[in-house]
Amino acid sequence: MNFTRVDWLYAGSAAGALGVAALALFFWRNRWRRDPEEVERRRRQFIGRVGRIAHAEILEVVETEAEASRKQPRSLFQFRAAAPAPPSRRLLVVYRYAISGVTYETAQDLTGLATGLMSSAAGQSASVKYDPAHPSNSILAAENWSGLRDHRPDAATPRKGK
Repeated sequence: MNFTRVDWLYAGSAAGALGVAALALFFWRNRWRRDPEEVERRRRQFIGRVGRIAHAEILEVVETEAEASRKQPRSLFQFRAAAPAPPSRRLLVVYRYAISGVTYETAQDLTGLATGLMSSAAGQSASVKYDPAHPSNSILAAENWSGLRDHRPDAATPRKGK
């Protein structure tokens, strides 16, 4: 069999196209997914930077034991399912606030952010930061800001000076 230069050109083009298609399929199936916790942290940072402050009312504080569903990164040749992560305590705060006559009721997972928040905080007031362009996007607390007030009975109350 005698191959000409044109035959090698066609064969090389076909092999290259197959390689590009295989690579595209690989990246499409194993595309990089952002960690949900990282997405939430960036959202809190954004609202902390551009947000406006409004009055909010805490409706409910729920502390649950939820199993974390974090998946281990999968290598190219790994086909086994990742072991489930151990259960963890989650702190969810449901709150309500009003902007321009519209009342919003939402919740935020404050696991790792809130200190001094008790289940008796329901009915108490707080401050909320919201995105002026999308008022339904709001936070009660972030890494560098908190609209929560200390509701512990032993918390010191500020007194007026003389």
